[in-house]
Amino acid sequence: MSEPRPGPFSPMTRGAARAFVVLSAVTMTIALTGFLWTAAVVNATNARARALCQFDADLGTAPLTLPKGARPSRLGVTIISDARTAWHRAGCPGRLGPPDPSFAKWAAFYKLPVS
Repeated sequence: MSEPRPGPFSPMTRGAARAFVVLSAVTMTIALTGFLWTAAVVNATNARARALCQFDADLGTAPLTLPKGARPSRLGVTIISDARTAWHRAGCPGRLGPPDPSFAKWAAFYKLPVS
C-alpha cells in the first residue's frame, strides 16, 4: 500500500517550515522599518509645524512702525494679518497675543481680519 498524498492540513516539510520562518522574519523586519521611518517623518513634520507656529505668533503680534503721519503699505499689514490667520488655522497650541493697536487700526482701514 502506498502512502497517502499530503493534504492541505498535513504537517509541513522542514524546508517549507524554514522558508515560512525566514519569510515571516523578513516581513516583520520590513514592517518595523516602515513603522520607524514613518514615526521619524511624522516627528520631523510636527517639529516644523511647531516652528511655523512660533514664527506666526511672533509676526502676528508685531507692531507696525512707521513715521508719524505715514500710511503703511497694504502688503505690510497683510503679512501680519496672514500670520495671525495662519496661526489660528494651523491649530497651534497656546494663546496668540493680542494684536498691536497700530496693526488693528490699519487692518480695519484695509478691511483685513485682525484675529
